Amino acid sequence: MIIIGQISDKSVLEHFTGASFTQKQESRANYFVGHGGMLWAVSCQQARSFTSLHYGMVPFWSREAVYHYESPVEGSENPGTENSKKRIILHPNFRRPIRENRCLIPADYVLVTNEDGNPYLFYLPNQQPLAVAGVYDKWKEDYHQPEFYRGFSVLTETAPEAFQSHGIQRLPLILSERQHKQWLSKETTLAEITQILGASQKRQLNAFPISLRLFQEQRNDSSLCRPAGNPIMESAGDSGKMFSFIRAFRSKRTAPSDAAFQMERAWKE
Repeated sequence: MIIIGQISDKSVLEHFTGASFTQKQESRANYFVGHGGMLWAVSCQQARSFTSLHYGMVPFWSREAVYHYESPVEGSENPGTENSKKRIILHPNFRRPIRENRCLIPADYVLVTNEDGNPYLFYLPNQQPLAVAGVYDKWKEDYHQPEFYRGFSVLTETAPEAFQSHGIQRLPLILSERQHKQWLSKETTLAEITQILGASQKRQLNAFPISLRLFQEQRNDSSLCRPAGNPIMESAGDSGKMFSFIRAFRSKRTAPSDAAFQMERAWKE
């Protein structure tokens, strides 16, 4: 399961994506956005503005509400094997979305559970937001419904060995900054899309365990992000980097100044 944390304010999200909010669109901190929740995203159909999408894609042609939450880039058949790589571009559920309905979900972090159900918080040590790659579609159960359901699915790939040793097999596909415009451009070719699917920022990610209890409670506040152990990728100064990361995205990306203070106090305890 992949949970998304989107707590940055409007100005940070706009600067990171190059897209803009309208005056009527409100952005609030969401520390725990799971399946069925709603997030701000930027789509290739409207690359200059934010749109609100449900976490869970239903293909436009589906007769029933069959949701796709996390979708392997290798497709549904034996993810990770050589003969099935990039099958997502052929899969009937994703054949059109991967070509026409790509989206970027800005996230301050993602929460991923391992094989034992224990949650880890993944982040970039350079304190930048994550650009999570996704696809979306709009769907109606019948023509009598007044509005379309608009939902996205997170693209996933095999986790590096360092994370697999902790029971984490899959991670979201993270786009580099130079891939943002290419992913969202209508002019991007299928060959270029396939190349992006094989080149992500997963080698730059780091993670630390968080409280299972707070995760199960779906705690929607900063206490959810309190480290419950050391980072997976340990090196000299890692503790300082982790503390700096927590302090930075609380103080710079959230409006209440006391949120940063609470996180600093929690870390020191």
